[in-house]
Amino acid sequence: MELRQLEAFVEAARSGSISRAARTLYLTQPSLTQRVRALELDLGQQLLVRAGRGVRLTAAGARFLPKAEAALRTLRNAATELKAMEAVEAGRLATAATTDIATYILPMALSRFMRAHAGVELEIHTGAAAAVAAMVIDDQVDIALVNRPLALRDIVTIPLYQEPLIAVAAIDHPLAAGGKVTPEELGRAGLLARTASASSWELTAAYFAGCAVTPRVVVRAESTETLKRMAAAGIGIALAPELSLFDDIAANRLAVIEVDGPPLPSRAIAAIHREGAPPAASARALLDVLRTVLPQRGRPRRITSTGERRKPAERPRRE
Repeated sequence: MELRQLEAFVEAARSGSISRAARTLYLTQPSLTQRVRALELDLGQQLLVRAGRGVRLTAAGARFLPKAEAALRTLRNAATELKAMEAVEAGRLATAATTDIATYILPMALSRFMRAHAGVELEIHTGAAAAVAAMVIDDQVDIALVNRPLALRDIVTIPLYQEPLIAVAAIDHPLAAGGKVTPEELGRAGLLARTASASSWELTAAYFAGCAVTPRVVVRAESTETLKRMAAAGIGIALAPELSLFDDIAANRLAVIEVDGPPLPSRAIAAIHREGAPPAASARALLDVLRTVLPQRGRPRRITSTGERRKPAERPRRE
């Protein structure tokens, strides 16, 4: 059974005439008749009979017609939806992201995306990097956004941004008075750290190991937001992802601590999709927005009441 056979039968049934149906479909009468007969052979039933100068439905044809019409509508609607998706005008985009990305990056990116593509329905899932990668492999989502390297089969990685970790503390913390601190001072001051499985802790531990420093961890927590709030409360120093800090620093809830030594590490923000399933137009459009948004944020700095960026005060040099 072929689509063109269904089209020929439905048009002949609607018009009651082989000649009119042929003109509508831009076919010759023999071609249209051949398609209807091929359909009847496939079904093992006669669908149309001659009636004067036209045709009419048999009992089998009358029963089959609404189903043929529904099938054609379904196929045409599906084709319309796919074309709309390719034009990023409509359709559904399912994506997943790690918690930090979903909290601190996606809101701005999705705001811009939805202004340009209001007809796209978004579905957002969150989880650890391994969990969102599993969603990609299982075709639950079109793309996922992660903040650590993933060496997995059947996964294609699209690098987007290198996000540095930044040391922050309460604005009245002794190390926030201005100037730079050494990695040793930073490590001794009392760190607020993510749990051992988090990418930011793996980077932090490797950084201090490279500096031959054993950091003093005073609190471990599962979320970046928890660490920031503890830092603002004066409990310790957090090494937090850059893109999580803009609002806190602009509002003077946190102060940046500059480090005199090797630069603090960065984590790789990337999009992933299943190999053999390249991102659809809507997913590509979201990636384009992310590429625009991420470099624009710049390094967070505290803002004074006059709107000027505050320069850190000079700290006395240690003899």
